[in-house]
Amino acid sequence: ITTHTMALLYPRLLNHILLFSASSLLPVLSQGQTLLGTYDFNSTLACPNEKDSLTTQPANGTFSKFTRNNIAPFCTSGTATLHRSDAWNASPTWDTNEYVQFTLTASAGYMLKFATTDYLQFTIRGLADNGVLDSLWIRYSVDGGAFSTFGYDTVNATMMAKTKYFPAEITTASGGSVTFQIHCASIAPGTGSVYRATIDNVSLYGSICNGPITGTIS
Repeated sequence: ITTHTMALLYPRLLNHILLFSASSLLPVLSQGQTLLGTYDFNSTLACPNEKDSLTTQPANGTFSKFTRNNIAPFCTSGTATLHRSDAWNASPTWDTNEYVQFTLTASAGYMLKFATTDYLQFTIRGLADNGVLDSLWIRYSVDGGAFSTFGYDTVNATMMAKTKYFPAEITTASGGSVTFQIHCASIAPGTGSVYRATIDNVSLYGSICNGPITGTIS
């Protein structure tokens, strides 16, 4: 190869090297509206010993156990296949210390990403002694920060499907996490009301990505 030929080939070769290097730095991004995990609560044990963890974790992420805070398990009889909780706040005033909660944490080097087309989905039933509609409040926290409102809704004494889309795009830090809380309360309880809630099939849709996101990936 002559010096003249090398001079002609070198810029093209350099361009190929630069393009390959740049493409190798792009994040690996799973498609939006991807089911990351579902709490189905299906246990073989007697209630209230429902299954509080996922059977299969997503790639590059880990769901925590589905936990209660300042509320009690509720059970009558039978196998634990639903998440039942008792002693919720029986008043229209929200108690931010009463909730069910779970967290999704990305593996080291990965980030969680939720677009406004991604969502949290579940079914829920509420029961107060006066038969009125009860209220539902969802909050989320990114990377351990302050909680933001995901959305409000109402529930009644029949199982209702709820789909809550993210109100804004969310991207965590590398190895970051998002925590979700579901709060329930009775809008207008009767005297001595005891409020119970039953939740099932809690599913989260979003993406787990690798590398820095500096713009729109198409």
